[in-house]
Amino acid sequence: MRPRVEAEPRGGVAIDVGKKDGDESMCNVGTVRKCGLGICVVDANCRALKVWKDDGKFVGMSKLSDLLGVSYPWPVGLALGKDDAFMVLTHEGEKSKKNYAIAFRLKGPN
Repeated sequence: MRPRVEAEPRGGVAIDVGKKDGDESMCNVGTVRKCGLGICVVDANCRALKVWKDDGKFVGMSKLSDLLGVSYPWPVGLALGKDDAFMVLTHEGEKSKKNYAIAFRLKGPN
């Protein structure tokens, strides 16, 4: 069974996402937001940002480590504003082993 996500609860856009294998597979649905690209879904366990169109067609994905430049991100949330998007994650430093909370400003998904 594919997870059903709602980008806009209470009568908004809802689609079935994910497939068993490949870029469309979902490990753990985290944050779901309606975005300029369609529906942006943060996959918390696979650590990826995945996008589907409103009709359910898969657009693409990016690993958060590649997108944000951190080796082992743990996504906390995604907020979309009028012009910018913000993603918050935690990250353990590779050498220091300290845990960090980091907020990133993203351009494009709005």
